[in-house]
Formats: sequence, structure tokens, C-alpha cells
Amino acid sequence: MYIWLAFMSLQPHKEERFLYPIYPLICVSASVVIENIPELFREKYSTRESLLVTITKYIRPVILGLILCASHARTFSLINGYSAPLEVYKLLEHHDDAGPGSVLCVGSEWHRYPSSFFVPDYISEVRWIDDGFRGLLPFPFNSTLGGTAASPSYFNNKNQASDEQFLKNIETCTFLIELQLSRPYAYRGSDLSTWEAIAVLPYLDRELSPAKYRSFFIPYKWQEKNVFGKYFVVILQDTNAAIRKYDRCLLVVISPMYIWLAFMSLQPHKEERFLYPIYPLICVSASVVIENIPELFREKYSTRESLLVTITKYIRPVILGLILCASHARTFSLINGYSAPLEVYKLLEHHDDAGPGSVLCVGSEWHRYPSSFFVPDYISEVRWIDDGFRGLLPFPFNSTLGGTAASPSYFNNKNQASDEQFLKNIETCTFLIELQLSRPYAYRGSDLSTWEAIAVLPYLDRELSPAKYRSFFIPYKWQEKNVFGKYIMLRRVPK
Repeated sequence: MYIWLAFMSLQPHKEERFLYPIYPLICVSASVVIENIPELFREKYSTRESLLVTITKYIRPVILGLILCASHARTFSLINGYSAPLEVYKLLEHHDDAGPGSVLCVGSEWHRYPSSFFVPDYISEVRWIDDGFRGLLPFPFNSTLGGTAASPSYFNNKNQASDEQFLKNIETCTFLIELQLSRPYAYRGSDLSTWEAIAVLPYLDRELSPAKYRSFFIPYKWQEKNVFGKYFVVILQDTNAAIRKYDRCLLVVISPMYIWLAFMSLQPHKEERFLYPIYPLICVSASVVIENIPELFREKYSTRESLLVTITKYIRPVILGLILCASHARTFSLINGYSAPLEVYKLLEHHDDAGPGSVLCVGSEWHRYPSSFFVPDYISEVRWIDDGFRGLLPFPFNSTLGGTAASPSYFNNKNQASDEQFLKNIETCTFLIELQLSRPYAYRGSDLSTWEAIAVLPYLDRELSPAKYRSFFIPYKWQEKNVFGKYIMLRRVPK
């Protein structure tokens, strides 16, 4: 570390970035110094800590906190003030509508060109424009000149500019990268008849900004006290005719959502659960809309945010918070109101005293039967009871009929009930699942001489509950305003 500092101190040109290779060593040295601050005040051979040592032990985390705050403020200032070049180059990938063979031109900003890694494939070459720099600039790699071992003619050991390094005809440029500061000279990108800005980002003007405010990010003061230029990427007017790639890609991603909605809207029977497959796409669409709310109020080419943009930026998390609250309230309502079927079937495993060969019967609640995964081994079969449903219900798998490739005789393509699907003799049922609501007809489980309830759970009655309270979980009001039925598991009384 000391050797590097001594060597760099001898160089005429000094920049902070020259210290990057030794940053880890600087951090190690600083941590050792902070760790050993109390040792500077410890008395030799003393077993007790003096008051000064104790104080320095408590001061040590304060010093570390101040260093962390200063380093974070420095990092935030660098990221917010000087990240425009990287962000601008990243945006090039959304403009592939310019077509293959596009040329990216860079003038005085050649030293902030990151690398060809940030240049999309549709750009055939990056060319330099003569803006007064007289040093040698890099050329595109040319394997015909002898590879990496060759020394092309335009190389020289005096770091002097080559005649070949600059683009002669600027009209061949498709894109132009430029930094516009408050200086008394003209910029190429200012000619709006030739160029159109496709990205404008703020860039900290270090010459006009006070050293204290440009070096460290001080909330509320950093933007107010500093001066910003405009980091531009402009495109020739006649090449910016197509829509952005970002918009096209997003449309491709969320298009299945619109197809699904259109298809489901044509169905006569609609349920919320039919939307479950596209919930992720709905979330993506909603996040894009919320993210771009401030852009609706942003002035074109403006580097300073208007009051309306600032307000919408603060409103955005409020909107997101309200959506999260509503979605959580909806989820809690579904869990607390309609989870009884799953919970009831879980309780079957505690009644294995009924013995092997038990029969579980389900009537009108066939559509809430979860799966055989919830049915213990001691239950030999699950049977349906005829409660008026006239559609085809599933049968237990029978391998003797030809396996999964067979079409049993009770199958039909009209979804009509089969005579074989219902249990004829209900007296063979050991357990019965039933939902009892406040309706003017009798339930099988009401016959207490035949059945005993072994599990009773509340189930939300959606027909008698107000839509507002059944849809969202509102504390204290949800149980008070809603009406509940009883989801019951019954067991036959032994004779």
C-alpha cells in the first residue's frame, strides 16, 4: 500500500480512481487502527482498565459509524452524480430498431466510454469524433494486422493522436454520446433539426459545484447546492421511427394475460380462481404502471424534476402500500373464511379407531374435496352421495380397465352424471362431510341419532354476508358483519 502511494505521488496526473487497487489494504489498515485505539491509553502491565480506556472503547463504534456514514455519503454522491455514462450506454439495447450497421459516435466523452460490453450487437462500430483531444485513442481490434502481437502503423510511443482515429464524416453517425455543461460553446446534440434526444440524464458539474456538496451526499442539500449538466444520447431524426424494444418486450411478456382474460370473459361461468395462472403477469403489469407514474408528469429533456414529479415519487410508495394492504386483507379473508375444508380433512388422521375399511362420504361438498392425499390409509374409499348434482364426478382409479389410456364405460363427452358414481346405500358410510348453512331445508347431519359431529369449523356464507366485509378482512368488523355456516365432519353412531 505504501509503495503504491509513494509511486502514485510521484506521478504528475493524480486521480482518486488510481487508489482503487489498494482500497482493500486501506480498509484493513483503518480497521486495525480503530481496533487498537484503546491500547494507546492502556497503562503498561496494568490489569485494570483506566477510565480513559473505557471511554475510548465506547468512542470506537462512534468513530466507525462516522467513517461508515462518510463513506456511504461519498459512495451515494459518486453513484448519483457520475453514473449517467453507464446508464446511458445501457439504454442503447432498447433502440435496436435503428437496425444492423448502426454507428455510435463519441467525442469529448471518450474517457467515460465503459467498454464494448455495453454496446449491443446491432451497432457495428464505435467511432471517435475530433473534439480537440490530441492523445492516442483505442482502435477496434483488427485480426488481419497480426493479432495481439502486432504493432499497427497508427501506434506510437509518444501518445500522439493518429489521423486515422477520428471519424471524418459525422453524418455517418447513428447515435451520438455527449455531455452538455454550462459552458459558452455550442454542442452538436443541440441541433434538434438533425438529432433527437432519446435519453437525458443529469451529470454532476464538478467545476461549478462546491467541493463540500459534490464530495459527500448531504440530504436535501446535495441537489440544491450542486450544478448539473446533461448527459445525452441522441439519434438521427430519420432513424427513430420504430417503438422502443423495452415496450415491445413488455408487450410480449404480458400478452398472455390479455389472451387469458379475453378467453375467460367469453366463458359463461366465471370465478376468481380462474385468474390464478395470470396473477404473476398482473403483478408485473401493475409494477410497471406504478414505477412509471412520475414519467407521466416529467418534462421532456428536463434535467430538473418538477414539483409534480417529486410529489408523484412520494405518492408512489403510498399507492403501493395501499395495494399491499388490500391484497393482504383479501388473503386473510380467504384464509379465515374458506380454509375449513382443508382443516377438516386433516383431522381424519386422528380417528383411525374407526378401523380399516371405513368409508368417507361426500355430498354437495364434492367440489371442495382436496385430494386423496388428505385421506388416511384406514379409509378404503371415498364415495359420493346424490345431492342433486347432475355432472360427471371422478371414480377411483381402476387399473383393470386398461390404465390411463382406457376410456371406461361410465365416461361421456357431455359431462352427464353416471348411475355408478353415487353410493346407493348411505348406511355404509362411516364418515360424512357436510356444510350446514342457514337454509330452509334439512341436513343429513341433523339426525343426531345416526351421526355425531367430531369436527365443526366456521365457513363464511358468501350469499348472506355483505360484499365489502366478506371480500376484505377488516379487523373487528369481519366477524361481526359476516354470516358463517358450519363445516362439519360427522361420524356414524355405532348401534
